[in-house]
Amino acid sequence: MGYYSINQFAFMAALLDNGHPTCADFGMTIFVRTGKYILLDKRKPFNYDTAFDSMVQKETLKDIMILSVKEVAELLSVSEKTIYRMIKEETIPCFRVGGQWRFDRREISSWIEDTREFRYDASGKGSSQDDESVIITALMGRGGIHYDVPGDSRETAIMSCLDRIKSSIPQIDIRRLFAAIMERERLCSTSAGNAIAFPHPRPFKEFTASLSSVALCRLAGPIPFNAPDNEYVETLFFIFPKTERRFLRIHAKLSRLLRDEQLLSAIKKKLRPEELITLFSSKEQEIFKAGASE
Repeated sequence: MGYYSINQFAFMAALLDNGHPTCADFGMTIFVRTGKYILLDKRKPFNYDTAFDSMVQKETLKDIMILSVKEVAELLSVSEKTIYRMIKEETIPCFRVGGQWRFDRREISSWIEDTREFRYDASGKGSSQDDESVIITALMGRGGIHYDVPGDSRETAIMSCLDRIKSSIPQIDIRRLFAAIMERERLCSTSAGNAIAFPHPRPFKEFTASLSSVALCRLAGPIPFNAPDNEYVETLFFIFPKTERRFLRIHAKLSRLLRDEQLLSAIKKKLRPEELITLFSSKEQEIFKAGASE
């Protein structure tokens, strides 16, 4: 009819393999599968500000941010059964609300960027390639907890963090890693809400590790992170996986853990590292009933 809906626009942007618009091209996939429609004239340039302001008038930002299993399945053009398999295999970031699985649009839009070069096997036949348990507590024990990291911009903060944690990843060229991380950030900010971000390269390729690890870096103060919602970031998590698929599993599990208010509060208060690790372990057992480490 000469119009695109917001959902159609975001859907096309998310799925085009070549020459696709990225989050940076139109602000963020903030409109993806909200169930609300705003008409965009195909003959006129897309105006992010106008469309967003119009949508916010119709429903709250919280409503816009949360997606259901059905909506994510439609977005990815897969079955709901496949989404549930991804949840079981811990390869997609998600959380529970009232017993139902839900997805944060910021995490999903970033996840889409990260999985463009990783083809998920919808049949489930490939899951045996990475069937080891992922225990965040063990991974953080390897990567460490680092407080009061300096930096007044995204670039300086990320570089300062890498300088702090480079001893735990001696096999990785820090300068090349920094360049790869910044290239990924230019595609779409890795800010995930709650003043947290997950800087990482895409794809990993030369930046994988012999043993997976996670480093938590709490900055000396909040900094702008080019997030679509303009939220400042104060905590950075760096994931160093053995494989690309393992990154998806670690990221999904860590994202779910970081919805726990007690954990978020402990991070903000800069709880002593050993106490924070103990709390992570307790929450991980409570939420996942974690098994053995890799």
